[in-house]
Amino acid sequence: MAGRWNSWPGSPAGQPPGRHDPGAPVPSATGRPALAPARAIAPAAERAQPFNPSTTIRFDLAGGGSVDLRVFDVRGRLVRTLAAGAIYVQGRHEVVWDGRDERGQAVASGVYVVELAAGNTRQSHQVMLLK
Repeated sequence: MAGRWNSWPGSPAGQPPGRHDPGAPVPSATGRPALAPARAIAPAAERAQPFNPSTTIRFDLAGGGSVDLRVFDVRGRLVRTLAAGAIYVQGRHEVVWDGRDERGQAVASGVYVVELAAGNTRQSHQVMLLK
């Protein structure tokens, strides 16, 4: 999936917001390390690459845990939930979005935002559907 991922990880002391070693443990309220944050694959291209009829969302997890993966339109409305609390193991993963909404209806051409949440990390990435 081409383009830039934006991330909002928990900022450990001494690191500016948005800067975090994906392999480092994330502090938690219990004092035990929380799940390691997700690390998205960010290919060289800086713009959203058009897709039709589907796109594959690829991401790496530095540690296993619960993952939420959702697609929003540019107005911030939820279009499709691809994973909600799904448990993934450490490593590389792929999820396909078929360009359909929650009701199974094909969505219109346009730019959509894919949001990945894992542990204390949230990342978003734009994709462009062209019909």
